[in-house]
Amino acid sequence: MIFSYSFMLDLVLIISLFITIFCCLFLYRKLQEIRKSENEIRKIISEFTSATERANTSLLTLKKSSSDLTGFMQDKILEAKSVIEELKFLNDQGVSISKKLVDSKYDSSKILSKKQSNNIISKDNFYNSKPSSTIRSEMEKELINALEQSR
Repeated sequence: MIFSYSFMLDLVLIISLFITIFCCLFLYRKLQEIRKSENEIRKIISEFTSATERANTSLLTLKKSSSDLTGFMQDKILEAKSVIEELKFLNDQGVSISKKLVDSKYDSSKILSKKQSNNIISKDNFYNSKPSSTIRSEMEKELINALEQSR
């Protein structure tokens, strides 16, 4: 026999070594792919982290802006309420003054109708009676006083 046991054993060992080398090469390529994927995953994680930080910064800015806007709007609401109160007061004063003016016109028209029916104008009545411009100026004074009080 040409083939001896030692030769056969060497041949089996050589084949086993080649199989081992090919397996190692295959595993090395797989390991490189895993490392490449690991680097990509690290890049993705770093991008995700930076995006999360930007979102956090944006949220903080948004919260600050909303709190500033809320304060501004509350100030404007308070200002509007005070203006409403002033307008209510002025409206009430205007209504009372207009009632007084209407009453004074009504009284003066009664007086005039009585005088016209009598056709008598005495000197005392002429000098003592208040002209309508005086009544009007008194009403204007009251209105000005009411406006000054509202300030």
